[in-house]
Amino acid sequence: VPVKVKKDLTQSPFVELIAKSQLQLENGRLIVRYSGTESYLRIMVEDINQELALTISKNLAYNLQEQLF
Repeated sequence: VPVKVKKDLTQSPFVELIAKSQLQLENGRLIVRYSGTESYLRIMVEDINQELALTISKNLAYNLQEQLF
């Protein structure tokens, strides 16, 4: 997700959006972090259910992007 300003992801509403997405995972992991070299927010979702991981990553990217702009 492209960003202009790297806001604190441990604050509301970001932490809640990320936690909600993590709860949707069946058996996997979710990592959200800013790129160290580019103006991007990186979202990595892995799950035993590939379709679920893709859906979660798309929804989280959309929701975080709305809050970052």
